[in-house]
Amino acid sequence: MSIMVELDEIDLKLVHALQVAGRATFRSIADALGISERMLSRRYARLRSQLLLRIVGTTDAQRLGQLDWFVRCRVSGGSADKVAAALATHEDTSWVSTLSGSDEVTCILRTASFTGEELSPVLSQLRRSAHVHKVSAQCLLAPVAGVGGWPGRTSALTDAEEQTLKDSAGQRPAPNGTLSLSREDLSLVRALAEDGRASVTRLSRTVQVPESSLSRRIAELTAQGALRFEIDIDPRLYGRSLEVICWLEVQPNGIGDVIEALAAHPEVAYASTTTGTSSIVAITEFTGPRDLHDYLSQKLGRLSAIRSVETALVDRRVKRAGAVLSGV
Repeated sequence: MSIMVELDEIDLKLVHALQVAGRATFRSIADALGISERMLSRRYARLRSQLLLRIVGTTDAQRLGQLDWFVRCRVSGGSADKVAAALATHEDTSWVSTLSGSDEVTCILRTASFTGEELSPVLSQLRRSAHVHKVSAQCLLAPVAGVGGWPGRTSALTDAEEQTLKDSAGQRPAPNGTLSLSREDLSLVRALAEDGRASVTRLSRTVQVPESSLSRRIAELTAQGALRFEIDIDPRLYGRSLEVICWLEVQPNGIGDVIEALAAHPEVAYASTTTGTSSIVAITEFTGPRDLHDYLSQKLGRLSAIRSVETALVDRRVKRAGAVLSGV
């Protein structure tokens, strides 16, 4: 499917601003950027109505004492779409994909904790499925690149504009320690996962909590680092039509250098250190095959600590960012 929308400078600034402060009012964004509030509202409505952009409320695994896993499923021929569709229905999954040129499905899975027992009912179902031949799960240890948004979409604002937005949103460094969510909190996160910019009035009707209490709780959870807002936008709007998952096997004494390099690469949408045979998994975005070739041969090829690289092209994103509510 081709993309008929082209992003101009104002669109790029709006997307960057929403990555910084996903629930900021258009008035506060307009004040920070010196752009008409009405114009920003219209631009957002256009992208949102065409399903090209949305704001997603999600939770932080580490802050809630939970774990995220990168799961790979080898499936029987012709069943990849069916398995991916089933995975996408679970609240504990995000970034569900089928891979090109292979009968493989991947996803990120949230679990309450690691207890030495069955990690997740989702994994148990996968292992019992007649369509799934093999399942592997790598624990995502710590995000090392793409934290707070893919750099490819967060370069439109000046440092001063970004700081103004953070100040107006009251953003502060989150405290340490773990938190637990109430049933009302979980219902709130579910609603924000559908639309992170839903009005407090609409959220109040959905969650059945008074508007004043709801506004205060959103602010508290955000300040505590339990709740955050992410941009879900089609990378093709930035000319990136090729999405590739990379598994990097890295010498232990060189992991720090590789992490530092990945954090500076605009091609990296997200990367994390992991358990398993690969040290790092990265989700990357490219304009096409030649762009991928240059990245592998030049940028990654120059990092001597990388022992091997496995790549897989994403065929279809069945689910992107969304609710991850393990332990409900």
